Amino acid sequence: MSASIDTDTDTDAEFETETIKVPATPEEVAERRAIVAQERLLRAQDGELAMSEHLAGMEQEREKTARLREARMAREAMPPSDAPKAKAKRKTVKKV
Repeated sequence: MSASIDTDTDTDAEFETETIKVPATPEEVAERRAIVAQERLLRAQDGELAMSEHLAGMEQEREKTARLREARMAREAMPPSDAPKAKAKRKTVKKV
């Protein structure tokens, strides 16, 4: 029993990559370096912004946790008779 191998080259189009032109003149080299430096600067700025947003979110979460902890501790410190009681849920009855 032999297996046949499909040598179709139509699928090579899926693997095409972008070709980068190699700069030929010193001016092109300088321009490419400037572009790369600008891209690095933008990525660094995006990273700083993302980090500051992340840290701000963490700070908000800590503040919320502290506020909720204080409320829980105040509730637990109350005598049982003074503590607010949860509302009883009504049971629904289906009519037949």
